[in-house]
Amino acid sequence: MMIPDVSIIVPVYNVEDYVFECINSLINQTLHNIEIIVVDDGSTDASLDVINKFSDIRIKVISKRNGGLSSARNEGIKIATGKYIAFLDSDDWVEPFAYKTLLDAAIRCNSDIVVCGFYLAYETYSKKITPSSIDNLNIKTEPQYLSKIKVAAWDKLYKRSLFIDNDITYPQGLYYEDTPTTIPLLLKSNVITIIDDPLIYYRQRDGSITKEMKFNNKCFDIYKGLDIIYSFIDEATYKDDHIKRAIDSVYVKKCLIDNIVRVSKYSLQSKYLWDIKRRFFNKNISLLRLYLSKKEFLFSFFILYFPEIIVVKFLDKYIK
Repeated sequence: MMIPDVSIIVPVYNVEDYVFECINSLINQTLHNIEIIVVDDGSTDASLDVINKFSDIRIKVISKRNGGLSSARNEGIKIATGKYIAFLDSDDWVEPFAYKTLLDAAIRCNSDIVVCGFYLAYETYSKKITPSSIDNLNIKTEPQYLSKIKVAAWDKLYKRSLFIDNDITYPQGLYYEDTPTTIPLLLKSNVITIIDDPLIYYRQRDGSITKEMKFNNKCFDIYKGLDIIYSFIDEATYKDDHIKRAIDSVYVKKCLIDNIVRVSKYSLQSKYLWDIKRRFFNKNISLLRLYLSKKEFLFSFFILYFPEIIVVKFLDKYIK
C-alpha cells in the first residue's frame, strides 16, 4: 500500500452542523494520495453519523472517550503514516488545492514546516489573511520571526518526524494548547517556509474558546503553556540570548497583552490587572530588549507603569 503524502488529522466533537463541509473539502483535494484521520472525541450529537456517510477509503475513523482537542490530535499523530501531517478543525474547511500547494512548497524547499494564509470565515463574508512569503527561515538563527508566525496548528504542514523524533505532543487539559506545541516545533525545524496563499477557511462562530460569553479562568492556562516552552528551551539547550528574547516576546504578547485585553472585554481589569502585572515582573523581562512592534511596546509600557486607576479607566473605555 502506498504511503500517503499527507495525513490530515481532524478532531471532532459535537459539530454535526459543520463536519460535512469539512470532510467533503478533504475528499475533494487535488492531492489524492492522502489519509484523512477523523478522531471522534466522544461526540454526543450526530457528528459520527455524518462522518460515517462518507465511503472514501482514505478516511480512517477513531472513536474515543472525550479527552479534549489535544488528546484527539495526539491520537491522530499516533496512527498517522504520511511523511507530512496537517491538522484541520472540524468546523473549518479548505480550498481544493490546499494540500497540493502546501506539499509542493515543502518539496521545493525541503521544508520541515510550511505555513500558509487563511480566510476568517464569517457567516456572510470572508476576510483574507496573507502572511509575507519566506522560502527558507530558521528560527534558531532569526528568532525575531518567532512571534510573527501564528501559533495555530491548522495553518501548517509538518514533517511527521518533527513530532516523532522530538517526542512533541499537545498538552492535555489546557486552553490555548497550540502555543506550547507550535513553538517547540518551530524551534526544532531547520527550514520553515511561509507562503501567502490563503488555503484554509477558519470559521468564526459563537461557542469557541475565544468567544465564550462568560469569563473562564481557563484563559490563564496560557501561563502554563509558556512555562512548557521555557522548560523546553532549557532542556533543548537553546541558551542563546536571542531565542530567550524571542520567547519573552511571545510571553508579552500572549500573557500580558492578550490577557489584559481578554479580562477587559469582561470588565474584569480591576480584578486581574495586578496579578497579570505581578506575573510579568516575576519573569524579569525587559521590554526594551524584545521583538515588539511600537504599538505593542507602548501598550505594554502603559499597562505596566502607568497608575492603575488610569489604566483601568482607559481599558473600560476602549477595550470591549
